[in-house]
Amino acid sequence: MPVTPKFQLTQTPTHITISIRAQYARLETAEAYVDEKSFLFAATPYYLRLYFQERLVVNEDPRCSFDSDKNLYSFEVQKEVEGTEFKHLNSVGSLLANPESAAEEAKFTGISVMGEEDDVESEEEKEDGENDTGNDSLASGGLGGVLEAQNSKPQISYIYGHIKSLFFNEVHTLFQLKSTETSQADRIRLSEDICRVDFDQNHYYSDLKGDEDEDLHTVTGLPPMKKIISAKLPESKLEPEYTDAEFELVQKLPRRKPLLTKNDKKICTAQFIEILYGVCYVNRSLEFNSEDLEFDPACYTVRRLSRGLSWLVIDSDIHKTVKNLLQRTLSYSLRRNFELSKMVLQDMVKILNSGVVPVVRCLLESVQWCNFSEAKIISDCFIVPVLLWIQNRDDSWLKTLGERIVKSGDSICLDDLGFEIESFSEMEDSDDSEESSEDSESGEEAEEEEMDYDEILEQIEKYKLYLEEQEKAGAAENSTRLIQEMDDLNI
Repeated sequence: MPVTPKFQLTQTPTHITISIRAQYARLETAEAYVDEKSFLFAATPYYLRLYFQERLVVNEDPRCSFDSDKNLYSFEVQKEVEGTEFKHLNSVGSLLANPESAAEEAKFTGISVMGEEDDVESEEEKEDGENDTGNDSLASGGLGGVLEAQNSKPQISYIYGHIKSLFFNEVHTLFQLKSTETSQADRIRLSEDICRVDFDQNHYYSDLKGDEDEDLHTVTGLPPMKKIISAKLPESKLEPEYTDAEFELVQKLPRRKPLLTKNDKKICTAQFIEILYGVCYVNRSLEFNSEDLEFDPACYTVRRLSRGLSWLVIDSDIHKTVKNLLQRTLSYSLRRNFELSKMVLQDMVKILNSGVVPVVRCLLESVQWCNFSEAKIISDCFIVPVLLWIQNRDDSWLKTLGERIVKSGDSICLDDLGFEIESFSEMEDSDDSEESSEDSESGEEAEEEEMDYDEILEQIEKYKLYLEEQEKAGAAENSTRLIQEMDDLNI
């Protein structure tokens, strides 16, 4: 079976540069061909065909340079129209997906192809974070009707066609939602109410003041909160190029581009924010140390922080989504600190500003965590469709989304979350008053103990005098045994 080599694309106003690393290929067997909308490369045992939406100049023998040290083939392919910007060059899945087979699949599922891209975009759509559409159906693995957006009617009532029938028997333990018959308004209300009920003020306050307890870190192995908050996001998370392992995972994903309506895009945007936030939280809580990572707890954390993955309901408003993430972090995460939550939002923005590759890298982490735990169906139904869709986002779209997250995060304070949290000064004053009352009580008890001890010594001295008088009254030359023992004790 042919092997897909690792590749990377860059562009200038006139050319597309395609860099292919074929480590085990024989140079004399390498062949390449440029079609109007595709590029083909073959060198035993490698085979690669890339599909583009824009047009190229047909060339049966494109210009190529070879780096023998890196086994790197570099092809320069000319654009048909100079100055044309080729989109989604970082989307491995869409570049490998054959548009003709995707169109046939869409016809088979009963959904017609609406077009490659939305050419006209209103200002309202830009604010909602939408800029294009693909050419495949949600019915073959999309978000569908179980994930419902507020004030919207679901187009499809099933995910993978059977999620509802299997829900109670197979996967109901993965969710906080207990019945799919619950309306979306009730799901949102229940999720907020239960989140407030599950909030533990003592847990929150212990994380807030936990740096003073050195024994806690020694026994549990948890890093101090100050150390977690001050940790810096590694540059490896922001690299603009996939590693070999990451590229292998990306090219194994389903090769299709989801067909999304305006409402579906809102669902995907909110769901994407929740998943990315969960991954960023897990990484920061471990100080970005992958050696301490365990898949089951990491997957559980991502699922619980996301209301979409816990209650199967989405609020399409970005501000409300960010606020809900901050609320759930203080109720369900292991380390509950509001400043930590704000740092996680900053990590998200840095990743969004770095482009598509760092974003896909984070989503791949969540897919791995779910696949190696007992929640693979979560990955297949809810994370992979978002991952396929996010590959086709432009860097400008991601930066705009990051700006909206920054705006929402800055406008939310601790009091806005709706938790009953005493002010820090009141809690400290109450603690001080309790300590002072305990000190006074312990002082009184100590005085009582001292008084009792003094009285005992006084009684002993009186008894010694009494014995001495008895001894003198008796035989002066024979001292009693009791007096000798008491003298030896030096009381």
